Formats: sequence, C-alpha cells, structure tokens
Amino acid sequence: MNIAIVSTGSDYDDPVGDKILHSPYIWILNHETFQYDVLRNPLALESEMQNNFNFIMLMIRNKISSVLVKKCEPDLKMLLTIHGIHVVESTAGEVGEVVDRIRSISLGDTHIIPVNEIISENETQNTLQDQHLNKFNHAV
Repeated sequence: MNIAIVSTGSDYDDPVGDKILHSPYIWILNHETFQYDVLRNPLALESEMQNNFNFIMLMIRNKISSVLVKKCEPDLKMLLTIHGIHVVESTAGEVGEVVDRIRSISLGDTHIIPVNEIISENETQNTLQDQHLNKFNHAV
C-alpha cells in the first residue's frame, strides 16, 4: 500500500497542504521502496461533490492506505474512512521532512506511522494514536 501526502508544490521542500481539496499536488509514496510520484491535483477545479468522488477513486487506484494532510474536509474524511483509507491530520512541515520521518521509523516489513511523530508538536491526536496502536496490536 502507498501513502498520499498533499502538498502546496512538487518540490521536496514544499509544505504539506492545508486541505486536500485546495492542495495543487499529491505525493504518492511507496512506503516500502520510498519511491514517489508527484501528481497534479486536477480535482481542485471541480465541484465539491464530484471532487470528493474523484479523489476517492484516485486514492483507490493508487492503493493508498493513508492520507497525510494538515486538516481534512469533514465530508471527505468520512468518505475516505468508509473506503478504508486512514486520514492523518495535523501533519506539519515540508514534504521531504515528512518522508524522512516515515523512512526513519520504518521497521522491517512493518511500516508504522506514529501520529505523534508526524503531527506538529503543539497538537495532540489521542484518538488517532489509539487507533494506530489498536491497528498495530491486531496486526501483531
């Protein structure tokens, strides 16, 4: 499975996007090889309803397991969750920093994204941390 990181630009030093639908780029990161593709987000030009549907389909086609963003639109978050795609909000920093953090915490064949290491230090996401730990415990 892959990880999607929404971004304001296509460079490694561009910041993570504030919202999915307003971010012009989507980084598709293979969390095993750390190879990535940067896609333009053509969905920002469409109506919100069509945009949500097309974004979900793009995530499914690219086998995305998690989407990293500062703040996800509530309707889109619900749709992603329904389709089994985990949304990690409060992701902060440059895309390159986020990729490096993910790479540094990869453990063998198990790739874990500790939310507290991806989100900004000022934010807390206890619910997401609990979900992450429950998912990890069930996998082991």
